Amino acid sequence: MTVLEEIQKPNLTSEEIEYAVRKLGRQPNSVEWAMLEAQWSEHCSYKSSRQVLKQLPTKGPRILVGPGYDAGVVDVGEGWVVTFHIESHNHPSAIDPYGGAATGVGGVVRDILSMGTRPIALLDPLRFGELDSPHSRWLFENVVHGIGDYGNCIGVPTVGGEVEFDESFERNCLVDVVCVGLGKKKDLVMADADTPGDLVYLVGGSTGRDGIRGASFASKVLSEKSDTERSAVQVPDPFSKKLIIEAVLEAVNSGLVRGMKDLGGGGITCALSEMAAKGGTGVRIELDNVRKREPDMHPAEIMISESQERMALVINPKTEDKLIQILEKYPEIQISGFLRPKCPDFQFLANFICIFD
Repeated sequence: MTVLEEIQKPNLTSEEIEYAVRKLGRQPNSVEWAMLEAQWSEHCSYKSSRQVLKQLPTKGPRILVGPGYDAGVVDVGEGWVVTFHIESHNHPSAIDPYGGAATGVGGVVRDILSMGTRPIALLDPLRFGELDSPHSRWLFENVVHGIGDYGNCIGVPTVGGEVEFDESFERNCLVDVVCVGLGKKKDLVMADADTPGDLVYLVGGSTGRDGIRGASFASKVLSEKSDTERSAVQVPDPFSKKLIIEAVLEAVNSGLVRGMKDLGGGGITCALSEMAAKGGTGVRIELDNVRKREPDMHPAEIMISESQERMALVINPKTEDKLIQILEKYPEIQISGFLRPKCPDFQFLANFICIFD
């Protein structure tokens, strides 16, 4: 079965499929099915855990940004803020412990960067099966190496964490990664695309077939067949990430970035629909302009690829040349200018992302 054939069979419930058909007034095409599957996965929508998460405290006199954005922001005084983000990368780590753990680090680092703040520290709570199991030892050793190697390559140290061993985690280890960031309150960037006519640049790595259906894979129950789904695990590139951190923060400090979001779960689909939804706009996407590293990629593959080390930056067209001048200092970083907010025929995507609110 080809990747495209698999994408055309979405991992949605019958109720969700009926809802999509009813709202559109027709059968979604293959691209739309792929997008809906990514957006409505547990990994991206938190559809079963949202009610539990809402019970956690999220407000306080120093909390500037709570749930709904890439990282929480706390005001620590004198114009400084600290940002926090925690994320699990359990399923990817269970079948590819080194790459899964490394890309878990990469994801939380991008979330901190998305707020316009510098990642400064990592922490990792971990759970594995008993160490007398060869499988658990294999997971443990490679997860630890994946976390440490990625953090060391980008210059962000792992300053703490915890680990517990219990036979209940033999098949599905738990790999949680926390990133802490530091920045200036005046430089905070939100994930909004709210100004018609602005441009959105895709900055960082190229787009490939790694990580396709990663969000839906992360939402499944692991089985013995899960080991065959390694293509759903993204490929880490920490050396590119280091360059992206420096380039993006220089653009932020120069006042060029009006909105920003990383491309994580769901790739282009989730990143741009969420920014458009928060800004009350739509987005026209020119997929021909996306830098691809594999030939003959279908639009559905491009839209849901979770290839690592990619950021979406919203800018004023008048500052386009200044942004390019900054990015050209880092020749390894690939650039695609391909998006324009406010496109009525794309508006349904911004509405669909809110279905589980």
